[in-house]
Amino acid sequence: MAIERSNWFYGGALDSHFYYSRLMNTVFVSDEAIAAKTAEEGRGERYRHPSIELNKVVPRGFPMNPQQLRKLRALAQTHRKSMTVRIEAYYLMREFQRISLNHFPAVRDRTMALVCTPEYDHIMPPLDLSSRHMNIAVMPTPEGYLRWKERSGRPFFTLAGFDSEGVRHTFDLERLAQNLLYFSRPGMQNSVLGIAMDNAYRIHWRTMLGHAITRGLAPAGRARGRFARLLALILARPGLYREAIAEYNAANPLAPFTPMSWTDIQLRPPHFEAAAAVNISDADVLRAMIANGLPPEWVDHAYTFGVVYLETHFFEANASIDLYRDIDDERHRRLDRY
Repeated sequence: MAIERSNWFYGGALDSHFYYSRLMNTVFVSDEAIAAKTAEEGRGERYRHPSIELNKVVPRGFPMNPQQLRKLRALAQTHRKSMTVRIEAYYLMREFQRISLNHFPAVRDRTMALVCTPEYDHIMPPLDLSSRHMNIAVMPTPEGYLRWKERSGRPFFTLAGFDSEGVRHTFDLERLAQNLLYFSRPGMQNSVLGIAMDNAYRIHWRTMLGHAITRGLAPAGRARGRFARLLALILARPGLYREAIAEYNAANPLAPFTPMSWTDIQLRPPHFEAAAAVNISDADVLRAMIANGLPPEWVDHAYTFGVVYLETHFFEANASIDLYRDIDDERHRRLDRY
């Protein structure tokens, strides 16, 4: 029996124009990706009509050895084949290159190493990228995840069963993660601050908890941005919330802090007047956390969210860089202490 490399690990890293078939160990692109997905996930059968021209060159969609990669490049550049085949060959090569570049050189095989060389950086597409013929089909959103809603007479997509404005879903982390994957445009520069996501669009679960806490507790209006930032920076400092609880208990011995129960998980955001938004401090945020009975174990668990939020701002040009440096210095001191 012949042994071949599995393309399975590419599945989570593919762009929305591609589909990985586990039944065939093959990556499909454009209309073929939609057809293969429909056959396998809709009818439970193998896709039986792959492109003959592409199949001759790259039977598994992505090249399995340097020779197949060179043939795929030649197919994208030749004028003897149809424009559709050339465009699909070009996109397969570019997607394979994009994924290969996201791997450390030490783990690349010979084919991945070759596609990362300079000779593959300047290969021209069959047509100008602005041409409508270069617009290939996008994989449809899975059924059941999205539905139409109306807001102010304008339809928009939302997650099926997901009420983005209700507190009852504050800690439905799986649904919140789906919402981020579909609507936050992962891979773009405007990332969701505090969320750790890898190149396969897998989300770090602890950062989702921090996102849920920040999203559920931040008030509406002008105060929301400042409150959310301060809350994220509190999460990045180990032990700060527990110290605030200890101080609260010392000041209120007859009514000590009581964490919320699993039977009543709700967050009630505080209210701030618009004029007072700029004066919100750590103390205000900590009081809101205590008033909501936020368990300190949850805050400890959400530490990764705060660290990712803090790290993101170190790589951005902003006027608050001195603040973030001070917070990071305090974070290190607290790590040493606790």
